[in-house]
Amino acid sequence: MAWRLKRPHVRVEAALAAGVVAAAALLASFPTPPTAAARQVAETAAATPAAGLPTAGQLTMAGAAGGVLVGLSLSPGTPGLNRATVYLLPIEGSTTARGLAANIVVNGAYKPLEPCGDTCREATIDIKPGDQVWVDVLNRGGGEAQFTIPALPAPSGDALLAQFDAAMKSLTAYQVSEVLSTGMVTVRSSYSSDVPDRTTWTVNDTGTTIWIGSTLYTQQAPGEAWQQQPSAEPNTVPAFVWDFFTPLRNAHVIGHEVFDGVPTTMVSSFGNSQSTPIWFTFWVDAAGRVRQVRMDAPGHFMTDTYTSYDKPVHIVAPAG
Repeated sequence: MAWRLKRPHVRVEAALAAGVVAAAALLASFPTPPTAAARQVAETAAATPAAGLPTAGQLTMAGAAGGVLVGLSLSPGTPGLNRATVYLLPIEGSTTARGLAANIVVNGAYKPLEPCGDTCREATIDIKPGDQVWVDVLNRGGGEAQFTIPALPAPSGDALLAQFDAAMKSLTAYQVSEVLSTGMVTVRSSYSSDVPDRTTWTVNDTGTTIWIGSTLYTQQAPGEAWQQQPSAEPNTVPAFVWDFFTPLRNAHVIGHEVFDGVPTTMVSSFGNSQSTPIWFTFWVDAAGRVRQVRMDAPGHFMTDTYTSYDKPVHIVAPAG
C-alpha cells in the first residue's frame, strides 16, 4: 500500500483490491512514485467498514493476528471491568470478517468475543495495569495478537505527538530499516533521505531506486541498467509514514522501553483521515525523535526503525 506521502507501497494496495492470492507477486514488484498512489489507496479504502473502530478518547491499540488486523479499544479505560471492542479485518475484506470467530484472553482466561457488526466483536473483561491480553482469531489465516495493559487511565500522548513531529521535521537526513508484512509475505527495505529532495531505497537487497527532485532512477537488480523516469510529484524531504494520516487521535502513553540501549516512551494512536483504519505505535526518545514506529493497517503490518539522524547521506544520480 502506498501509505506514505514520499515512500511507495503500491503493490500491497493492489493486493487489497485484487485479493490475497496476488499479494506475494505484488509485494515483490518494484515501487512506483507514491503520492498519487497514496491518494488512490485512500479512495479505494473509503468503503472500509467502520464497526468496531475506536471512538474519540478511547484507549486503543492494534496488532496482527496472522493476516487479520486487530484493533483493541477499551472503555472506560480504568482498572476493573471494561468493555473491550475489537476490530477485525482480514485482507480479504468485510465479507470474510463477518465469519471470523475469536476469543479474548486475559492472563490465560478465555472469553468468547460476541459479534457487534461485520468487523466488530466485544466482551466485558476485568483488567489492571500489566495484564497480558490476547485476541485469538480462530479461523484459517488467523492467529494471536498480544497486548499489555498500560497504566490506567493511560496518560494522554498528544504532547509527545507534537514534540516528535517537530523534532522529526527538523531533521536534515535520516536512514530507516523497514519490515513490511501482509501476514503472508514479508519484505525488507532500507531507506536513506537527505534534504531537500533526495531519497534512495533498496528492496530485499536487490532492486534500488534513487529519487532526486522530480526524477526516479530504478535498477531492478545489481548490475542491471538504470532506468530513468519522471516522478508523479517532486520529492520532499523530510516526509514520514504517518504524515498522510494526520491528525492522529486517541494518543495515549502505553509504556516505556529501552530500545537499542535508549530509553523510550511508547505512544499509541489512531488515524483514519482518509477513511482507512490505521493504528500507529511510536517509540520516542528524550530528544523527541522517533526511534521506531509500527503501523497496523488492513493487510499491511509495518515497522520502521530509524538508524541514523542528521548524518548526511551521499545520494547522487547514477552515471549513464
